[in-house]
Amino acid sequence: MVSMSLMAYSQETKQNDDNAKKSSKSFGKGASVVEKIRALNKEKNALKTLNPLTIKELQDWLPDNIKGMHKTESTALTQSGITGVNAKYLEEHPEYGKDYGKNLSILIIDGHGERGAAAVGPYVSVTYDNINTEKSNGYTKTVMYEDTAVKEEFNSNNNTYTLSFFYNNRFGVEIKLKGFKQNELWEVFKEFNLQSLTN
Repeated sequence: MVSMSLMAYSQETKQNDDNAKKSSKSFGKGASVVEKIRALNKEKNALKTLNPLTIKELQDWLPDNIKGMHKTESTALTQSGITGVNAKYLEEHPEYGKDYGKNLSILIIDGHGERGAAAVGPYVSVTYDNINTEKSNGYTKTVMYEDTAVKEEFNSNNNTYTLSFFYNNRFGVEIKLKGFKQNELWEVFKEFNLQSLTN
């Protein structure tokens, strides 16, 4: 009885530790509204001083294949003062075609300069939030991938996940995935090799 109780306690402790590691380390926990606003303003001011990356640098970074999907489209974002790229990837179902296969899109915005800093503002906010809401058709929560706070959204109506985050104190990133399981999201995140994006 004693040994069984100890084993149960040990498993519960390990589970609690694992949950703590998975939970967001974001600034938002216990932070006041004023502290969040100050932190956001500090991030935005730092972004305004950065030199821009070129569209070619961003497009050259995009991988040709991700998790068996090939790149089908790559579009440059060249609004005044904002630089970014949007790419789509697809793996067709061998029997039923592209509508039943896996696909994803990735949007990357360079946060440099006045307009870039404004454009990535919603992604910067993710770092300082701590979201955990559930609905009948899915959920939205803040999770940690490596050292990055990510807003993870799931919509069960169309089996779509959306990962939104501010990466490397510079880039606003949004990845939309369809046809994936939740435990595959981490693998996709890693395979994009975001750390190779040049600052």
